[in-house]
Amino acid sequence: SEEEDPPVQLALVLDRSGSMTGQKLAITREAAARLIRSMRPVDQVGVVVYDDRVDVLSPPAPPSEYLADVVARIQPGGTTNLYGGWVRGAKMLKPGGHVVLLSDGLANVGRYTDAATLSHHAGISYREYKITTTTIGVGDDYDEQLMSGMARAGGGAHYFARSVEDILRAFSNQRWAVANRAISQLVVRVGTETHLVGDLIAGERQNLVFPIAELPEEISLYFTLVSNGEEVRLTVPAPSQFGVSDEVTAHHLVWQARDLLDRAGEVRHHALAVELLQPMRHLLLEMTNHPLADEPLLANMRTLLQTSYQQLQQLAAFFDPAAASVFRKRSYAGARFIEQPLFESLGVADVDYGAMQNLVNYFTTDLRAHQYRVDPTAFSLMPAEEWIQWQMAPVMVRSDFVVVLTPRWRDGFRHGELERRIRRRVKVLPYSVTAQEVEELIRQATP
Repeated sequence: SEEEDPPVQLALVLDRSGSMTGQKLAITREAAARLIRSMRPVDQVGVVVYDDRVDVLSPPAPPSEYLADVVARIQPGGTTNLYGGWVRGAKMLKPGGHVVLLSDGLANVGRYTDAATLSHHAGISYREYKITTTTIGVGDDYDEQLMSGMARAGGGAHYFARSVEDILRAFSNQRWAVANRAISQLVVRVGTETHLVGDLIAGERQNLVFPIAELPEEISLYFTLVSNGEEVRLTVPAPSQFGVSDEVTAHHLVWQARDLLDRAGEVRHHALAVELLQPMRHLLLEMTNHPLADEPLLANMRTLLQTSYQQLQQLAAFFDPAAASVFRKRSYAGARFIEQPLFESLGVADVDYGAMQNLVNYFTTDLRAHQYRVDPTAFSLMPAEEWIQWQMAPVMVRSDFVVVLTPRWRDGFRHGELERRIRRRVKVLPYSVTAQEVEELIRQATP
């Protein structure tokens, strides 16, 4: 969009319970402080911390070094009033705001503590007030059903952060996501069925599959433009007859994998592990026998699902509660990744991190990326060699923002650093490019 984006509204809701003591809290403080420092002066950020007590460190206000320093001094406390912390953060925001909720444990005190009720309230906050909830589950002991459920109902992302690096990356991802959101609350209506898709990032591509029994006359899309608040309705003609498409059936298998992984997130006893073996094995066979089995989408999805199947076999043979806890978290994170493939739901140490990155590349490979050319007026903001060092190709320059192609398109912290360097807003295209391709683009525009 050529329009200037509205200020970001963000509420950081951070767990300071006793179980966060040590490196987990230290890296959370660092990540939150970096996020605050990376935001624009026009943005608004509030901070809530909670244990058995909920404290507002700051209502929404322009980011400041003072607030970053306050966050950097958070100390651990007692038990976990997760609902109290979340609802305080959500209520301090205006419509269109974002809550980032971090926890390493269970909601064991407060008005509500069960996953279903907390997810219900996150859904109300999103549908009625357009306030998204993103969750970061830290370590192996958090309530994965609660944290994944709140993110799904709340229109946000969910991260399974097993390491300190995962926490930093999750905060950096969110800094990028909230700054580059283009569409709010996309709803697709197919016949009499209505599907809430959620928010979309500028340049994002999604492949959605909606099973239907009868062909409708048209398909309607409803959404709100983040840049100006305009509510839009688009209609497209529906196909006139049913047909067969290998690409569509491949994506349908992927969405079936999402549903199976959500069921796998509920494996709390041996019987359910045994029950899920057959449908997961059947889906793997369907993927293997599909005409597009060796193409990137199904090949990498099979890798993810095969790991889950092997772990499920182990739980069916011998049910280990600790292993089941990690399996559930990994399953929910995988399901949310299928819904939102631009976010790194799984940690870098996960055995299938490479397959996940391959899928991200699949969803962000766009021929349009190779049609862009560097805008040479960007060299008045920063020399060409420095753009190369930043690994960012400036393809559009306006008076108040610059659009870039970069292999580090999810690194929101780095985008904030570049904004301070060139003193302009940075908009990032989520397209897969390499550092070498970025350098070639810049050198082609250099006299």
